[in-house]
Amino acid sequence: MPQETPPEPSQADSAVSERWEFAVALLAIAALLGFCTGGPILLGLSLGPGIGAAASLLGCVAWIYLGPKPMPGFLAGIIAVNGLVLIAAVGLAQFVQWLIH
Repeated sequence: MPQETPPEPSQADSAVSERWEFAVALLAIAALLGFCTGGPILLGLSLGPGIGAAASLLGCVAWIYLGPKPMPGFLAGIIAVNGLVLIAAVGLAQFVQWLIH
C-alpha cells in the first residue's frame, strides 16, 4: 500500500501564516505594554502614587523578561527600548507625584 505524502504548503499559505504570526506577536506586545504602563497609572490613581511607582518598577521587570528582545532586529530593538523608556517615565512621574504629595 503506497504511503501518501502530506501536501506541502504553498508560498501563499506560508506568507499568510507569517503575517498572522507577526500580527499576533505585535498584538501581544501591545497588550503587555498597555498592562505595564496602564497598571501603574491606575494603581497610582486609586491607591496612591507610591504604589504606582512600585508597580512601575515591577512593570519594567516584566517588560525586560517578557517583552521583545532588543536584538536581533532593528524593529524589535526600537520597540524594546521605547517600551522600557515609556514604563520608566510613568514610574518617574508617579515617584515625583509621590514626593510632592
